[in-house]
Parts: sequence; C-alpha cells; structure tokens
Amino acid sequence: MPKYVALDWDDQQVRAVFANVQGDTVLVDDAVVLALDGSGNDSPTQVMETLQQSVNDHRYRSAEAIVTIRRADVELRLLSLPEVPADELPDIVRFQALRDFSEISEDWPIDYLHISSTPGEMTVLAATVSTSRLNQFRKVLDSAELKPHSIVLRPCAAGSLVKHQTNLTQSSVQLMVDEFGSGIELTVLRDHKATFIRTVQRPTGSNRINHLAGEIRRTMVAAQNQLGGDQVQQVILFGSGEEHQVACKELQERLEMTVTGIDPFQGLQLGKELKKGLPDDSGRFAATLGLLVNQSDPSADLLDFLNPRKIEEPKSKRPMAIAALCSLAAVLLLSGGGFWWYLYSMDQQILTLQQDSQNLRKNVESAQTRIDDYEGVNRWLQEETNWLEQMKQISSTLPPPDKTKIREFRGYISSSGNGTMILEGVVDNQSSISAIERKLQEEGYRVRGEGGVNEQQDEEYPWRFRETITVEKPGKQNKKNNDRPPSTRTTSLTNSEAEAQ
Repeated sequence: MPKYVALDWDDQQVRAVFANVQGDTVLVDDAVVLALDGSGNDSPTQVMETLQQSVNDHRYRSAEAIVTIRRADVELRLLSLPEVPADELPDIVRFQALRDFSEISEDWPIDYLHISSTPGEMTVLAATVSTSRLNQFRKVLDSAELKPHSIVLRPCAAGSLVKHQTNLTQSSVQLMVDEFGSGIELTVLRDHKATFIRTVQRPTGSNRINHLAGEIRRTMVAAQNQLGGDQVQQVILFGSGEEHQVACKELQERLEMTVTGIDPFQGLQLGKELKKGLPDDSGRFAATLGLLVNQSDPSADLLDFLNPRKIEEPKSKRPMAIAALCSLAAVLLLSGGGFWWYLYSMDQQILTLQQDSQNLRKNVESAQTRIDDYEGVNRWLQEETNWLEQMKQISSTLPPPDKTKIREFRGYISSSGNGTMILEGVVDNQSSISAIERKLQEEGYRVRGEGGVNEQQDEEYPWRFRETITVEKPGKQNKKNNDRPPSTRTTSLTNSEAEAQ
C-alpha cells in the first residue's frame, strides 16, 4: 500500500499523520503532534529538526508528502471573467491574475476554483504563492527524505473531509471553523467548495464562545456577495469528546442555527496507537486527514500549488517522425539503393516538412484565438462598473451620521449593462430623504424612491427609506460627464460612509 505523510504546521506545532492508502481505504498508522520551541517561529530549520526524527521513528522515509499551506501564506482573490471554454480557462485566469494581484511574478504558480457562472460571465477563486515559500516547503521535505506530492490550501483540505462525511452535511452552504496555532480559519463552503476564507485570532478564556459567535456572524455578512442570495445554513466545528459537544451546543444557542460537530477520525481505519486514544485537540487534524481522504477519493476541489490547473499541451509527433526518418535512412544506406533511393528519401522529407508547416499554421491560428480572448477580457474590464468608486461618490452626497444611518447596500448589473444599487437606511425626518434623492440626481444618477415610512422604532432615526439608484454603463457615463460643466466640488469620504461600511 502506498505510504503518505500528511503535514500541517503553524508557529506552535507540527501535526503529522502517517497513513497507507489503497483504493478507497485509508489506514491511519499514527497521528502525532510535534511541539516547536514556542518562539512563534515556524522557520524551515526548526520544522526540519522536529520532523526528521519522527519520520525516521515511523519508518516513513521516501513516502509521498502531502502538505497544507495556510491562508495567510497565499494571495487569494475572486476574479470575474467572460465565459470561455474550459480548456482555455487556465490561460485566461493567469492573464487576469497577473493584472489584478498586488504581488505576483511570472514564475509563481496560479491555481483556481470555478465558483459560479451566469450567462456571459463566470467567477473563479484564484490563488498564488511565491516560489520562495514553496522552496521552503521543499527544503523541509527533502531534509526528511519525503517526496513532495502536493501542497494544498488548508481550508480546501479541511473541506475535503467535510465532503467525505456527507451524512453530516445535508445543506448546500456551510461555514467551517478550523483552529490552528493562535488562529482560526473561517471558511464558507458552497456545495463543499471553498468560496470565502477569513482568518481571525483564536479566542481564549471564558468568553471564547461569545467571541467566536461574533466572528462567525461577521464572516457570514462578508460572504454574502459570493453566495448569490443563498444563506449559511450550518456551522461545522471539528473535534471530539464531551468538551467539544458542549462547545457545539453553546455556539448553537448563541447563533440560533444548526451547529454540527465532526470528528476528523470518524470512519477511518486506525492503527494500534490511535485505537488506544486520539491525540489532544483532535479537531486540528481535519486538514491533514482531509488530504488523505482525497487520495482515496480524489473528487474534492483543491487549490494545489504543486499541481496547478493548466492547459494540456498536445503531444508532439515530431520525435516519432524524426525516428522514422532515421530508420529509413539507415535502411537505405545498408541496402545501397543508390540515387533512386536518395530521391525517394528527399520526397519523404518534403512531405514531412509540409506536414510540419501545416501543424505550425494550426498553432498560429490557435495563438490568434487566444489573443482575441485576451482582447475580449480587456474590453470587458473597461466596461465593468467600479462599485467602490460608486459607493464613495454616493456616500459623499449623504447627510451627516447624526441625520442618516445606512443599514444595507446591494449592487448588481442589469441585463442592459447598467449598474443598479439598492440603498436602505433610516433618517431623522422626511426632509432628509428628499435631500438624499435631490443630491443623488444632481450627481447624475437615476433615482427611484419609495417616499419613506415613519416607523417610530428609533427616536433618533424614525423615518425608513429605500432608494433604487441606476448607474449607466461606464462608456455612457463618461460621455455624459464630458458634456457636463466642470465642477469645483471635492469628493471625500463622509462619516455616513464609514457607518455604512
């Protein structure tokens, strides 16, 4: 049975799982926690010294190594792209990532997950990591005489375990809570696929559950734009034992929604040492066990920086053609066919060169198709609505915070290509609603309001309003702005914008 070592480390400890995988069977020989020196440093040197002895003791040298990498070590971004064929998507994603990522080089690996599609548009979650960071991982594995197999984003690995335990995850949108070291990764899974990832400080003390519940609520709000109107229906906590069950129950009471506990070792075959007792904080092994489960059933969507998605290059037939020509030449020389055979070989070479020329022509046509795709991406980006700029401009027109409070802001692109924004909030009196509509119209927006409703629920802000604001496509908007006389007013962020954020 192939041997695997699944590794996950942070600034406090190394978690290593030694396992054999055969078909859909995972036999976990041992799972150990190797403490670092407590300096808060997870440098390659310290990890190497800690890992080497454990690999030797378990006799796992030359095994395949599958490793997790934390969210903080990679750059992650959602990209909106025009709809393209699947076989062209890797090049389109790389082209767009090189433009949009703040830190990236040509030699950095880029992997992605296809999140969703709408007519004419698709959304992907793209990620990259520096080659220097990957080389640190390789250095650690080489020192322990392990073969690098894959380096996977940690939340994706834990999500693979959630997908494996399908009997515990009935809803289509979950929020996964995965602890490591001094932090927690909060990941929103949509159909078992990582859609939104947020890292926070791990709470401690008696107020731990309240603090964690607050971070979960903030994560659910921040992830709304990626869920297309869906709601998180289930929260998942990894762990085992009575203390873990109590934490799940308390968190469920705070959130008033389903909280499910998952034991990462459930359903796996365990070795002798593990049958005696699981390691402390067994929930922290979710990512490593998720990697092993994926080896037995490679159906999860992972971001793997050793094996990023790329266009499959067609196998060249040129070496075969060259070998055939060499064989033919040898036969002709040995047979001594003379000049007639020489002419025949020349004819064969001409045919081969003609075929090569035809193949090159196809490559040129394929390259031109990709150039056209890239130009289409550029045109699409130029027509895209800049939502941050629109939010800044709208916030500058609002009355001060003592008169206005924004409760909700939503934006989307209509079928006509125009941007539409829904602005909901409360104000001190009805005249403030009229002032908001008037100032928005002066800025060139098309505004449709509902007149306001006096709810009397808040003494400071008794009037509720809802405005529908239409922003024309950037091309039309620029033309209108050129026709308007120049303005001397300076746009600035206001307190109401800060309140809205």
